[in-house]
Amino acid sequence: MMFFCSTQDGEGHRYIIGNVKSFAGETERDSMSSYNGPEFDDLEETLQEAMDEYLAEVGVNNEICDFIDASSVDKEHREYMRWLENVKSFMA
Repeated sequence: MMFFCSTQDGEGHRYIIGNVKSFAGETERDSMSSYNGPEFDDLEETLQEAMDEYLAEVGVNNEICDFIDASSVDKEHREYMRWLENVKSFMA
């Protein structure tokens, strides 16, 4: 299974599940045409709760969300610096 999530600011529940993709095998996982699953909010509430509990059990918590947020900011900064260097090189 692959969970497509995003983080949000605040206390408490820091991540939002968008979709959950499941695979029968490696070939299906790597296929560009495989089904991404329904919108998470469209699933039955008990299934949503079970998937949310699963993520908590495997360690998805506020610390993980903080790490993802910090890594995202760092990557954005590094990509911006690389972009500036490319522009500088082009303009020189």
